[in-house]
Amino acid sequence: MIKIKKILLCTILFLNILVFKAYAGYVYENEISLFRLNRNIVKPTYNKIYDKDSWTNQDVIITISADKVLEIMDGDFKLSDDGKTLTKTVTENESGIIKIRDEDYNYDQIEYEVSWIDKEKPKIIGAENNVVYNNDIHLQYIDNGEIEEIFVDKYDKNFEVYTNDTFVDLGSRFFIPFNNNSITALVKSHPKGVEKYNYYLNNVLYATTSEKTYTFQNLDELTYNIKIKVEGIDRNGNVLANKEYTIKTGVFNNLEIEKTETTGQVKFLGISNKIKKMVCYTWVDGQYSSTLKYGDVKIENNEAVCSFDIKNFKNYKRNYIMNFYFYYDTEQGEKCFIYGGNFDLSNVSQIAEEDNSINDFLSNGNYYVRVTDKADNESELDFSIQK
Repeated sequence: MIKIKKILLCTILFLNILVFKAYAGYVYENEISLFRLNRNIVKPTYNKIYDKDSWTNQDVIITISADKVLEIMDGDFKLSDDGKTLTKTVTENESGIIKIRDEDYNYDQIEYEVSWIDKEKPKIIGAENNVVYNNDIHLQYIDNGEIEEIFVDKYDKNFEVYTNDTFVDLGSRFFIPFNNNSITALVKSHPKGVEKYNYYLNNVLYATTSEKTYTFQNLDELTYNIKIKVEGIDRNGNVLANKEYTIKTGVFNNLEIEKTETTGQVKFLGISNKIKKMVCYTWVDGQYSSTLKYGDVKIENNEAVCSFDIKNFKNYKRNYIMNFYFYYDTEQGEKCFIYGGNFDLSNVSQIAEEDNSINDFLSNGNYYVRVTDKADNESELDFSIQK
């Protein structure tokens, strides 16, 4: 037993000597580094884009781009694969908030609003499609947004252009087709669908316009066989009708035409210096041989006046015709330029040219009405009045 204790004691002493020597030969140092973690608290910046930002009848796509990776916390937007773009298709007006969190765990919310979608057509109140009315019509136009255009058209079956070279009494006004340096084309009627006109002179297009008259200017006086073409086109530029004719320019700058219940008068202004003599012929339409009266007309300061009174024509209240002969010299001898027109004295009341109201329709005819709102929604109405 004593021997075993001695052996154990020697072993313990030996181990202590080994440990002491190992510590004496080697020095160990433990160094601990401390890390300070900083979080980016700067929120993302956003670029919000609507693919349509004015009145529309289409869906609107909202695109929100960010400069950091996002995560949707609440909202029905779609997130791109790179996590930086949010998109949503809006089918009707709405506003809302999308809640997000960025890659640095900053929370934010983005507001959006779409208030310009309009998919509802305007309403036309006061008449129905394809109905013939025997009374005046009053229309009203209602839209849930804003109305952009109200187009009203009175149409006919035929495309008529005034092709004569004489002035004409149109009831409340006169139409003068030309003077010495211009020619005016006049559309008298047009079929449904024609909304604009192409005006050509000698096969050259001069204008495209919704106006029913167009004046070609800066022409030479006493020029014959000038070719005029008028095309009736629809709103998309398709040609629906056309008319061609030839006409001339005159020998005067302007006309002043007056009519009463019993008289007619034409005053020529700026008569060409080429004109040496002028004669006026007047008669009742259809009674040339029995009512014809004529005589020389005095030209003073390049002006001349021709007139008539029905008391000199058996007080006929009918259509009167006046023709004017202008004589001038050329190298081939004397020539005559003939011009004329008519005065309708059969109806003492003045007839209104055309109803220009967009609400009240008072005269017989076929009418087409189209209402377009700012979102391009359209409503159409086609009706007739026969009183």
